[in-house]
Amino acid sequence: MAARTYVDAVGAVHAWINSRTGTLVGVGHPLAAGAHFKFLVGNAPQVYAYLQELPGRVSDDSPENPDMMATLSAQVYGGTREAATDGAVALAEEVSTELCGCQAAVPGAILWVADDIQGPTWTPGPDDLPCLTLQFTVRVRPA
Repeated sequence: MAARTYVDAVGAVHAWINSRTGTLVGVGHPLAAGAHFKFLVGNAPQVYAYLQELPGRVSDDSPENPDMMATLSAQVYGGTREAATDGAVALAEEVSTELCGCQAAVPGAILWVADDIQGPTWTPGPDDLPCLTLQFTVRVRPA
């Protein structure tokens, strides 16, 4: 079997965010409903992040380094502007402090560092649903 070269970066970040149950995700935490790949609908919106991968770039030290650089967008939705803001700020803090050069292993990948963090920026969603967008670049490699 050949060594893996590519990683599902948005899937790796999705798994990492949803594993942060002690501080970020779950009942009583700022991003209560975690991270998802689709827009959620319902009568009582909880705070959640809708993840998307944006056009990326090659790592600056490629081809010597097998890492991928992935640019991601996390649209954080909530029932109120305050709840969405709390969730987006908490996600930005978690990304900036926990993905700081120490490996974070998830199934199939290792996340190393997040950089180029932009936002959170107020971007109301469908039907004016409160939303803030956070963008960042993450260095990821196959596990």
